[in-house]
Amino acid sequence: MSQIRVIFKNMSWLMIAQIIASICGFIWTILIARYLGVSDYGIMNFAIAFTGIISITMDLGISTHIIRHIATDYDSSPKYLGNAIPLKSIFSFITFLLALIILILM
Repeated sequence: MSQIRVIFKNMSWLMIAQIIASICGFIWTILIARYLGVSDYGIMNFAIAFTGIISITMDLGISTHIIRHIATDYDSSPKYLGNAIPLKSIFSFITFLLALIILILM
């Protein structure tokens, strides 16, 4: 029974944290929209959406893959990290060039 209690307590804390984060985000959005105005707020939202979409090409699920494999076999973590860091660096550079090209074309 104590394991159920621990799980419920952890889930409750996560739910409370999510509710607080959502309320703070809502208030922050209202304040920023009022402060920036219509056109500047649109520019800021475009920048946020563009970076969110383009950042997908930077990771391509590598982080999730590494976390899953390191969680099952901790001894292989230097091998995975040694391979992932250069790979993510290359993807980051390609993503930067892609974003630069797209923004120049726009």
